[in-house]
Amino acid sequence: MQRKDGSPYLMEKPSRIFYAPIMNRSINFGKNKLRKYIKPLALIFIYHDWANLIEVPPCYNPLHKHKSPLSSYWNMSGQYKIMYEKVQSIKPGYAIEMCECGRPHDPYKMPYYNITNASDATSKEQVMQRLKVEKALNGSKTYFNPGYVLPERPRKTGTTTHVK
Repeated sequence: MQRKDGSPYLMEKPSRIFYAPIMNRSINFGKNKLRKYIKPLALIFIYHDWANLIEVPPCYNPLHKHKSPLSSYWNMSGQYKIMYEKVQSIKPGYAIEMCECGRPHDPYKMPYYNITNASDATSKEQVMQRLKVEKALNGSKTYFNPGYVLPERPRKTGTTTHVK
């Protein structure tokens, strides 16, 4: 993906370039990796855990011939659909878990994973709130993993440090 000036976008962590998720090169790369690893390694599930899952910048690369610089962002759920369908064609019923890294889950990607989690909740209460939202959106039989709960940070009041 390119900025208006032709320079590439860089992710901060890991320090990598962005690929347009809707381009065939990106989609085929993902499909080939899935085919290469799932059956031979006897993997039991895929766990998506990325800070950049929803961060797709506008792409001005003229070679991509996007209808709009925002096409990749608007169509990103299509990449997850393709990955989900590919995985299910290799191993029906295969589990895919999604962590949106502290963000609410994206309803456009929800149909393409079958395990949800609390996405780095900051407390047990937040885990319960997110569980209720996921069950409301996806039904009572939703498989929910509480996932990683960030430890609470001590609060400073005056000279005393309190831990809740």
